[in-house]
Amino acid sequence: MLEEKKTEATEAHEEKEKSIISRRKLLASLGMAGAALTASTIVNGTGMKAFANPRDQFVQLNTASPFSANNYATIQSAVDTSPVGNEIVINTGSYTQSVDVNRSNLKGKGYGTVLNVPSSSYGVKALQTIPNWDRTKISDMTIKGITRDSNIGVLFDPNDAVAGRKALSFMSFSNLDVAISKPKGHIGNTYANIDVYECNYGIKALSVAVPIEMHSGNDTWTDFQMDNIDVYAFDYTDTTGGGAIHIKDGIIEYCKGGGIRLEYSASLPPFIPPRISNVWLEQVATASSIVRDGITEVPRAIKLVNTAMCIIDNCKLDNIELVNSTAIATNCRVDSSNIVLDATSNLIVENAFINGSVPNNVTVTSIAKQAYPSARGGNLMLRGNDIVGVERTPQNASAAVGVTYIGNVGKQWVFDGTALVYAQSVIDDSGAQCAQLPLDPTRINVLPSVVTPANHWVVWGISAKPVGDFSGEFKFNYDYNLGDIILEKDNWVHSFGIAKAPTVDMRIGARFTPTMAGAIRLRNYFIVSFAKEADAIAFVNSRIAINTYPDTVQVSYDPPSLAAGATSKVDVDFLGISVGDNVTCSFSKNLSGTRMWAEVTNQNVVSVYLNNPTTAVVDLSEGTLTVKLI
Repeated sequence: MLEEKKTEATEAHEEKEKSIISRRKLLASLGMAGAALTASTIVNGTGMKAFANPRDQFVQLNTASPFSANNYATIQSAVDTSPVGNEIVINTGSYTQSVDVNRSNLKGKGYGTVLNVPSSSYGVKALQTIPNWDRTKISDMTIKGITRDSNIGVLFDPNDAVAGRKALSFMSFSNLDVAISKPKGHIGNTYANIDVYECNYGIKALSVAVPIEMHSGNDTWTDFQMDNIDVYAFDYTDTTGGGAIHIKDGIIEYCKGGGIRLEYSASLPPFIPPRISNVWLEQVATASSIVRDGITEVPRAIKLVNTAMCIIDNCKLDNIELVNSTAIATNCRVDSSNIVLDATSNLIVENAFINGSVPNNVTVTSIAKQAYPSARGGNLMLRGNDIVGVERTPQNASAAVGVTYIGNVGKQWVFDGTALVYAQSVIDDSGAQCAQLPLDPTRINVLPSVVTPANHWVVWGISAKPVGDFSGEFKFNYDYNLGDIILEKDNWVHSFGIAKAPTVDMRIGARFTPTMAGAIRLRNYFIVSFAKEADAIAFVNSRIAINTYPDTVQVSYDPPSLAAGATSKVDVDFLGISVGDNVTCSFSKNLSGTRMWAEVTNQNVVSVYLNNPTTAVVDLSEGTLTVKLI
């Protein structure tokens, strides 16, 4: 009895081993190791027909009965008779036919499995998965057009907006009008290892709000390459509030047409902002114009229309256009002059990598690196956010000058140049105190300058607002031209820059050369240098201005002997002080009944008065006189 049980167990084990060995041989022959729980149908063929080989029929392991082996005249007939979830494997060969897929996975044997698409037709039509909205796969094949006339590689069902949830991978498309077409939304697809060559469009997606359709969002592209595209590699138009499109880790290059075009509704922003990450854009949009949907337009590497927000990271920003859109770019290189923004658009760059000039319509909030060789010339001015605070000269600074133009009404600042010009303290429309400097076309105004050591890193900035119309040159240019101060009529703009000084000491300062009468308001102005690049970058990213003028002056003072009722005066030099500033004073010795006060009587001068209201002579001993700006 024991021997019988042993024999039964041994036979069962041997049968199991045979099954495993047979299955392993089959998987090895298919190049599908690890797909043990996937049902497959093998389709062979070249030319116009595809047949199944019964010997290669893969037994379906996850159902009670195996999928029967048959010969198939077309790939479509295999798909139509395949159970839900089955994998249709198409052997290497050339097939000129179209396939509609809903419930099965469609897989080739690599790029040697070729679907040829005739004119005005498609290679694969992706239908809604029935009975469930499950993700199905299309992979490992080439789809190419016999001609490029109105043919499509993968077409999402134009009669069913919810046909989606497809996973496309390891596919090559060429000589097509549209490689992948989503004409009615078709949410939630993934595309990995997709190559598109010599097509008008890589993907063209459309979803409109009237009539209501499924949005085209939640598409993820990764590890792709698109070459020789004539209209746009990525073209998504969605007025239904989609979004969540992520295009990442890919290459778009050598295209007459544009790279990425995203368009949404002005009244219905994307539900989740689209994102463009680590996309290599080289020699893209090289044509002067393209025809898109019957309309001639200028192609762009990236174009956003009515996109409330788009996230861009780790890309080179060149040949970009924003129409009523905002893009937040992080860790991007931005030094191209070909950035077009309309009046309602913003491009904001964080942790920017710069090698030279940045268009003055781009806002740079922080800098990772300015790689331009040195501050020997060129427009290195950047548009930034407002200053958040004012401090004294940093301890690690090698040179500095800074003025904060804040003072009570009546305070004055003197500007040097071809003639002395006085700026008056005013209250701006925003409620802030600032200096208003009159502009005279017969005079050049020079702001404070400083000599920065050779090879040190220099940071400079100015907050300015022209009052009304203005014209002329407003620059940081003393020994070298560092660029044009960014000015906008009746608007405050903080412009700044960072660069490495040349191999000789360099004097840096700003000067205004107006060509028409007017006025300009100033809030902050500073230049500071550092021996280390890291210190300069840390300072420029702090958005702090500096004020190098003292707020306290101390001098030795021996008051004169004062008769009863007499008053004496002493003038104290106080750099940066102006008429209208409030000051206080104190003395280190007992005043013995006398009274002391101070007032600003001239630029850089504080007068200190000592009055004796008593009936006797008072002679104070020598001490320290302190004058403080308040």
